[in-house]
Amino acid sequence: MASRSAPVFDPSDLSSPLAYKASETALILGDYQNMVVGIVGTAGATAVTTAADMRAWAASHGVTTIHSIMDFTSPPAATSKIAARWPQMAGMVSAQPALGEEVAQIAHPDDLTVKRTGGLISVLTSPALREALTAKGIKSLIVCGLTSSGVVLSTSRAAYDEGYVVTVVEDACADRTESVHEVVMRDVLITAQVAQAEVVKAELGKVWGGSS
Repeated sequence: MASRSAPVFDPSDLSSPLAYKASETALILGDYQNMVVGIVGTAGATAVTTAADMRAWAASHGVTTIHSIMDFTSPPAATSKIAARWPQMAGMVSAQPALGEEVAQIAHPDDLTVKRTGGLISVLTSPALREALTAKGIKSLIVCGLTSSGVVLSTSRAAYDEGYVVTVVEDACADRTESVHEVVMRDVLITAQVAQAEVVKAELGKVWGGSS
């Protein structure tokens, strides 16, 4: 399936991630929790490997990495459609706490990890994350996460509306069905630059220096 438009990698274009320094860029890792990876399945596990590689690459270039995960101890508002099934999910995590934790490949003690209230999808709903972005003068976000139709889509749209340049790493994302992932990446994320991890690293490496 062909992309609606090719990603823009041009340092003279302010909508491109190449227009911003590594210090003005943040890597966002959303919802790589054991429960979510398990639900997504094989595609989720593959995306985790790519996201972990992106994290290592970001660290080598001095890029801020922020992890955002769902807080299963914080229930959604009564008006949330998710509220009806939240007790079941929260109960599973209560019985097996590891389900709510980030997968070992992704978690890192040196990074900021923030939690979101249940039922909230975009990572920008976390006050701590927003404060970190503002404090560090972040202008460009590189978004990775599970699922493509959930945290990735919601975060990308919210961030775009707030003036951030958004780049989505296609192969660091996945959904429960490949067709949903493909539609989101090819036809829905029209306000983000969407590209494979190796392309993102290579293009940014041209302006930041260092290896991809």
